[in-house]
Amino acid sequence: MKGIKSIKVFSFAIIIAIMIISGRNNLFSQLPPFNCLQGYVHLEEYVNITIDGIICRYKIGLCVSCPAGTYPMPFRIELKEFSADPIDCGFDPGEARGAIIQAIRDPEWIEANIARDCFAGWGPCEWNPREITVVSHYCWKKIKYLDDNNQVRIIISACDDDICTCQRTDTICWNGSQFVIKEGCEYWKNPEGCISVCINQQDPPGDDSIPPPTPENPFPESQCFWLKNECE
Repeated sequence: MKGIKSIKVFSFAIIIAIMIISGRNNLFSQLPPFNCLQGYVHLEEYVNITIDGIICRYKIGLCVSCPAGTYPMPFRIELKEFSADPIDCGFDPGEARGAIIQAIRDPEWIEANIARDCFAGWGPCEWNPREITVVSHYCWKKIKYLDDNNQVRIIISACDDDICTCQRTDTICWNGSQFVIKEGCEYWKNPEGCISVCINQQDPPGDDSIPPPTPENPFPESQCFWLKNECE
């Protein structure tokens, strides 16, 4: 009986240890949430982009204000985070950001990935076109973390201290057979004439310059850096 009891105690200890390690790893791999303004919806989606003939899937974090409810807000899509997933394709961060902005402006992508969480649908071009503003930051930082497989990953996240953004508004509608951009405008800075706080830091830091994640510092960050965008 003592032998059976010892085995039970040993097995219970193993189970507890596994639970502790599993819980620690799950906690370790959870990135801190990015900030969305009040009234915005926090969404995580995927998008495929192509650079120099190479197709790569990116996981992106968005803050979206939805044209729904009694007092609907303007429809805005703000890019807050992006990282290649499941593998790093080696794309330049600035080129990847630009390709992502182009992809998420596409009416078909919006319909497939955002519309279901945001509003009931699209109106015909004659009666109910929708204005959609896409927003990108100037200042970004790299965050290093451990994923669920205990592999070191890097995500690029907007620096919220910088208020300077680049925006574009398109009018999108359903023409009877497909979604189309009915009207568009040029990109503009918001606030008008703003100067990014990291304009002098135009070279993204190397991944090796960021210390590895540790239990004490699970999400080490780089300094903020500037990525060229459509407003320049």
